[in-house]
Amino acid sequence: MEASSRFKRFEVLSVKILAHLKILKMKHFSTGEMYVCNLGGSWYHSYVSAGDIVHVQSEKYLHNTYFVDDRHGLITIEPDKLIWSTWLSNSVSCMRKTWLSRMFTATATEQIMDEPSLIGEIVHDIFQTACTEKSYSLPLLKDIKERCLKEESLLKVCSANRIDMEQLTEKVDRFLLSIFSWFEEHFHQNSRRNYKLNSVIDIEESMNSPSLGIEGSLDVTYEVEIHGRPSRKALIPLELKTGRANTNFSHGHRIQVMSYSMGMKERGPNRNAGGLLLYLRNKRGEFKPEMSLIEMERWDEVELLQRRNELARFMSPQNTNLDGPHFVNSKWLCDNCDGKS
Repeated sequence: MEASSRFKRFEVLSVKILAHLKILKMKHFSTGEMYVCNLGGSWYHSYVSAGDIVHVQSEKYLHNTYFVDDRHGLITIEPDKLIWSTWLSNSVSCMRKTWLSRMFTATATEQIMDEPSLIGEIVHDIFQTACTEKSYSLPLLKDIKERCLKEESLLKVCSANRIDMEQLTEKVDRFLLSIFSWFEEHFHQNSRRNYKLNSVIDIEESMNSPSLGIEGSLDVTYEVEIHGRPSRKALIPLELKTGRANTNFSHGHRIQVMSYSMGMKERGPNRNAGGLLLYLRNKRGEFKPEMSLIEMERWDEVELLQRRNELARFMSPQNTNLDGPHFVNSKWLCDNCDGKS
């Protein structure tokens, strides 16, 4: 395979805008060859200009021409600006708030850690430790919890933020039975699901995709066996949430899992089976696990990467538009938002 087929990174030399088509004249980074990329459908509205760097995923047609539209191809604008998957997730409800929290990092880093965030970190530690140690029984989970709560770093955080340890312990305890129930269902009972969890491959695995311009940290990477004819094995991410599941599972959380799945897909054919989204509280708010296998359709890839491109544009150091993303004008979201000022 020629180098230009493997490495599809270009500098945009000019942009020609027609009625329903945006035509990019590009120079290949490695070979210096000239190419053309035609953006149609929803990609027509992509903000791209001369001097931008782009990564194109598309078949090459005659005369070094690519086509990217709603049915074919993808384009990443400024792919070296890596956008965290959690930013993509948060931007679903309000891109402006996500932009503000990242652009004004001095304010963000000075924020006091609240109790719910701390509980989330502790529960994640318990779950991940249980996965790696295969400590699936309730007594072993309680032992892991005790170890986590005795960490010196945790005690310092609690002291600095005036968080009562006794109350914190009580709130963490509520999640243990939910974690235990999930382990029981997936490792000790016959499951009717169309997949089986085999083993833990890694925890907090780093995912960096220079072609998608996305990075993230996977809570757990599992090897799964997907039933079918024939059955096959695959590596998929599991994302853990300590909040309450909603009817259709949070769209932002689904975006996060799908971004992990897209990034992992680049690493090999056995990493393209989707991802698992696990909530430790069900839709009624009870401490009972609910999980879904998130599978990706074509339109999901398009929406995710277009959102990533938009967010990257606002976060670029070259961006002189200090106004940032537009307001969502939602009373429910905006009334108590700490970024509205």
